Amino acid sequence: MKKITFKEYKDEIKKQYEIAKKEDVSGILNSPTPAQMRNLCSIICDNQISKADEGVFKFFFETKPNETLKRSIDNCNTDKFKPVISFLKGEKDSDNPTRIELAAILVNYHPRPYANFLSNYTPTEDNKEVSQPLHLVKPTEETLQEIGENKQDEKQNRNKKGILIFILTLVGLFCTGYVVKDVLFPAKECMQWQNDHYELVDCKCEIEGFITQNEIKPIDSKEVTLRKIKVDKNTEFFKNGKPIIWYYKINNDSIEFYNIHGFHPINQKPLKHITDYIINKYVVNK
Repeated sequence: MKKITFKEYKDEIKKQYEIAKKEDVSGILNSPTPAQMRNLCSIICDNQISKADEGVFKFFFETKPNETLKRSIDNCNTDKFKPVISFLKGEKDSDNPTRIELAAILVNYHPRPYANFLSNYTPTEDNKEVSQPLHLVKPTEETLQEIGENKQDEKQNRNKKGILIFILTLVGLFCTGYVVKDVLFPAKECMQWQNDHYELVDCKCEIEGFITQNEIKPIDSKEVTLRKIKVDKNTEFFKNGKPIIWYYKINNDSIEFYNIHGFHPINQKPLKHITDYIINKYVVNK
């Protein structure tokens, strides 16, 4: 059996982009601009998205621990979308897993993320995967009929009712001509701690004997969002009475702060939730 590679995953995403362009009544995907892509991400964020897609968004938009995902999208530099657009249009290839996964979300390629692609991808006879692009269109009878006619195989027929409900919900919320696409999660299957965050890396770095400073381990959808952060007296440590910052005490004079609960990325000891005592001793009175 032929081994499925990351390159094939990228190729299928670009094939889906060509399909999505033809079905996009808004025209965004035919001539996408960075600003339009950012607005599209904002629309997707306003609706329920999977944990995997949310993880990609937080990683791509560098969402801070005291910041909402929507705000990080709205405040991002639109230049971040230029490499994504270049990849979709075939102008420049990319092996950046976060960009590729974001591209998959914007064109609504399935199966995603890459881990799901590896386990669920089944080529058709002409080696093309059947996808289910979602559209935000005017709710006319003619449009809904056309969408229904495009759902011809058994799998699409099972999902048609849910898709139409989703379309009508989006229309009611936004009444825009944008095409909404749903997708993905980082493609490289391992991660490694680098200074203050996890980087997605190739698992072969460890297998083939590359020099690595920290442990390389399989991606964990929650742990990959762990970040070491800097705090001061103006930092928001609690929300609704609950701690939103965690810490690890190195010694009596040194302490590290982190954005989520989990384990220390180097020694794997559990992080502790912030307390008023720690804030007063190591932040306010330092």
